[in-house]
Amino acid sequence: MKAKAIRLAPIPPRALGTGEVEAASGFVLTLARRHSVITATLLRNAIAEPGPGGFAFPGLTRRWALTNVDGYGQYALQMSQRLEQLTQIDNLSRTTLLMLSDALNPMGHASLHEDRHWCDLCLLEDLTSPSTPYQRLSWCVRSSTHCTRHRCRLNSQCPACGARQPYFPSLPFVGHCHDCGERLTRSSPPTSPQDDIELVKSIYTYELIEAIQTLKRPLEHRRLVSWLNAVCDQYRRKPELQSLPSVSSVDNSNLRRWLTGDTKPSLDMLMHFCATLRCSPASVITGQSSLIDFEAVRPADRAKLSVRVKRSESDNKRIERHLYQALRRPLSGAPSLKAVAREIGCNWTYLHHRFPKLAAQIRIRGEKSRAAAAKAQLAQYKDQLSGVLKRLEHMGIYPSIRNVRQHSNMSASVLSKPELRQLIEDRRAQALRGRLSARRAEA
Repeated sequence: MKAKAIRLAPIPPRALGTGEVEAASGFVLTLARRHSVITATLLRNAIAEPGPGGFAFPGLTRRWALTNVDGYGQYALQMSQRLEQLTQIDNLSRTTLLMLSDALNPMGHASLHEDRHWCDLCLLEDLTSPSTPYQRLSWCVRSSTHCTRHRCRLNSQCPACGARQPYFPSLPFVGHCHDCGERLTRSSPPTSPQDDIELVKSIYTYELIEAIQTLKRPLEHRRLVSWLNAVCDQYRRKPELQSLPSVSSVDNSNLRRWLTGDTKPSLDMLMHFCATLRCSPASVITGQSSLIDFEAVRPADRAKLSVRVKRSESDNKRIERHLYQALRRPLSGAPSLKAVAREIGCNWTYLHHRFPKLAAQIRIRGEKSRAAAAKAQLAQYKDQLSGVLKRLEHMGIYPSIRNVRQHSNMSASVLSKPELRQLIEDRRAQALRGRLSARRAEA
């Protein structure tokens, strides 16, 4: 049967238009269960659109690409469009984060969990009700670690065998383990207090997913920038805080580029920014006037916000001693300036402006260390390649990149280095000259 003639059952995704909307990955499992096929069969024979020349969407058959179909990248776009074509259902892009594709950083593809997460109590309710359990979109986002209804942490391991659940299990059953077949539910999962910042991030993620269900077109980046400027203006008026660049762990330069529109924030960084200030990102869509509820910020987060505004002399002396200790380390393992800043617990921009000479010395030592390590690794690759080329010469095999990869464990990225390619080219030219001279001698 040709792929163009395939039509899937027009089953609408569950809870479409709400914060409990079914994820695109979960919708694929629902379709596979409805058609009584395993997940790989549905993906390869219908969704990837096989043809005489191969798959029209080859990424939808690769495991590493399928973990991004719930995000806002090219694979999410391909999945939603293909499912709309097969089921004749509109607005399936709302089962993904595609409505945020223009507002967020396109390189922030790591906005989703690497494996499947779920709420034990929600799955237990689904299993005990007439409806079958399904995968929520809010469970797939990395910034969401809690269930917003039950205030419990999301689970990612089977309580019976401890196995992690893949994004697309072979058998399309959401509520059971793909390994042992037991239920993926616990009667009493661990809960978190109301002021836990991870719980606040999960709530804001849920609110954002619920808000984008009402959008008719993707959220524009300029609208997000204007909202960030409004948040920062309101933040500056708070008498308790004296400086904006210390918001959560967001770098000063990153925040400045967000406000000017030069770069876009990733979803995880945006959620951390909003959760620390207690301002829901859903207000950029709903248009709420009150952005920040500063009284809801717990004292520990207030101290974290203002700790880098003014540093005492003792803190500066401690930082200076740490910088001198970093300069005494061997050159072979000299850290970079950002690594030293992470060890101290401050931004590298603060070190650059407060201790310019020491920061410059650390940066130069780090660059020399990385250059020496790269040079040593390149020499090791050259020795390994020379041995492989000699072995190919004894075997009478033509020296090429393809043959080198087949007879060694060297990857294509390693062999793409100019020095190694030149070494292969020289050995190839030498082999051609040897063959030409042999033919002349025979003639």
